[in-house]
Amino acid sequence: MNLKKNLYFIFLVIFVNNIAICKLPTDTLKLKTMKDDTAKVNLLNQLAEELKDFNSEQGLNYAQKALELSQKLNYKSGIGSAFKALGINYYRMGVYDASLSNSLKASQIFSEINEKILLCRTLNNIGLVYSTRNDFTTSKKYFQKGLTIANQTNNEIEKSRILHNIALIEFYSGNIKTALKIHLQSLKFAEKKKEKMLIIYNYISLSNCYLKLEDFNLSFKNIIKAIEISEQYNNPNLKGIAYNQLAFFYLKIQKYDKTLENAKKAYNIAEINRNRYLRLESFNLITEAYTQLKDFKKALEFSSKSNLLSDSMKNESNIKSIAYIEAKFEYDKKLKEIEINKQQEIKYSNFITKIAVIISILLFLVSITLFQFYRLKSKTYNILIKKNKEIIELNKKLNTSNSTKDKFFSIIAHDLKNPFNSIMGFSELLIEQIKENDLEGIDKYAEIIQQSSHNAMDLLTNLLEWSQSQTGHIEFNPEYLELNGLINNVIALLENQAMQKSIKINKTTTKTLTLRADKDMLSTILRNLISNAIKFTNTNGEIHINAEQKNNQTIIKIKDNGIGINKNTLNKLFRIEENISSKGTNNEKGTGLGLVLCKEFIEKHGGEIWAESEEGIGSCFYFSIPQLNMVNNI
Repeated sequence: MNLKKNLYFIFLVIFVNNIAICKLPTDTLKLKTMKDDTAKVNLLNQLAEELKDFNSEQGLNYAQKALELSQKLNYKSGIGSAFKALGINYYRMGVYDASLSNSLKASQIFSEINEKILLCRTLNNIGLVYSTRNDFTTSKKYFQKGLTIANQTNNEIEKSRILHNIALIEFYSGNIKTALKIHLQSLKFAEKKKEKMLIIYNYISLSNCYLKLEDFNLSFKNIIKAIEISEQYNNPNLKGIAYNQLAFFYLKIQKYDKTLENAKKAYNIAEINRNRYLRLESFNLITEAYTQLKDFKKALEFSSKSNLLSDSMKNESNIKSIAYIEAKFEYDKKLKEIEINKQQEIKYSNFITKIAVIISILLFLVSITLFQFYRLKSKTYNILIKKNKEIIELNKKLNTSNSTKDKFFSIIAHDLKNPFNSIMGFSELLIEQIKENDLEGIDKYAEIIQQSSHNAMDLLTNLLEWSQSQTGHIEFNPEYLELNGLINNVIALLENQAMQKSIKINKTTTKTLTLRADKDMLSTILRNLISNAIKFTNTNGEIHINAEQKNNQTIIKIKDNGIGINKNTLNKLFRIEENISSKGTNNEKGTGLGLVLCKEFIEKHGGEIWAESEEGIGSCFYFSIPQLNMVNNI
């Protein structure tokens, strides 16, 4: 017997079909309580797959039950999986014609329903059947089809498995270097997915390739890696195969004592785990080693054991073939019964279908008449409902808007009335005193009139700008601006106001900081916020202006150490219906509309405004302008 080829035959059978080592089938008690549905089909197919390594005849029985039930339910995936399970169990019984037939049926169904992973595994099983018959050309064709699907789905475990099988065929065909290259590819995928079983088999196969190429150093290193990993993996059967490969290595380099040592290790593992293939390979290696050592008595002893075991396995294969014939007969009988029942169901179904068609036509005619009537009525009703809802929503919006605007204009009217009352009152006093030539205090009256005039003008300016923004008369013209210069211009306008209170304005901005904004709007925003800071900061106070670019937006901060804002007032800022107006530290009167206008203009830029404040400590106003804003014109 060719020892190397026999060893690789064992690899091919065990490896590709995923032998379940020391694993018991799923609990069959569930089947008794399950109803006939797709879940039961899936469990039957699962049992059939698991039993292939323990009891192939029982595996066939479960697969046939799964097939019958899935056909009854017209469950395509279940039918394909049942054919696949039949194929793999027949393969384990050595009945290759039946294995091939069922596997081909499974592949056809999986192609139809686009079950790519199951199709990939089925093509792999078909390739195995042809390789068992030594038809390597056809076998390789099916392996390549499976590999194409594994590449399409990027299933690296299937890639590794199929590449290993292709490499074995190349090895059998004498293309050792090609086999070596493909085994290395398979190993790469196996290591990536940490599939230890695939890793171990590739190392064993690589060892055999290097041994064939007489690179004994690499051959030894690879088989030692396989043994080390199998120790970690705690898989006795894989460890036994690895020890047999190490024994084969020592046989080739004529170290027969080492051959015996490692083959006996493999044999002891085979005895414990009842692995007859592993035991047979160990017997053959031990026989060959004793023959080379001229210990013909021992050689004859183990040769006899090998022959007895081989004959036993052949007899069992024949028994399994008989079991297949009996199982096939029962299977065909059940198929005929299913076909007869199916024909009867078709006749009954056709009769019911005809009656149903007649009833359906009558119902259809009645339904059309009723539908036309209902459609006309429903269409009219839906239009009325829709229009009514639209009117209600518009009324709500108008009422809210009118209420807000009414309240706002009431506040504005009150704020306008105050400065004009002051102007009129103190003008009269001023005129009387001038007539009487009493000049004492007239400078103070003039100062009050001037301040009241400024307040009225500020309010009117803000009101005009706000009303223009509301009616769409202000054009939004964004351009790239140098922020530092713009802030300097605004500070220059307000410098006199700050000097009157000895307030120091500190600015910390990057000289080259640019942003895209409407120049007039941004100037108005800065003017209002800095003017407010001056009004509410005590004499000899400080204002800090800071700007930075962060997260694709420019954030500008205006901070003062003035009187601050209480929490109740802070929550009402920027709301048009509130129109907060407070007196400054020198009784300066604010317009109340400035912050509302700021909010409008900032939102046109796609930015935000917010404030932080604490009474007695000061306030800090922030606003952001996106660096790349896409904002509609107002």
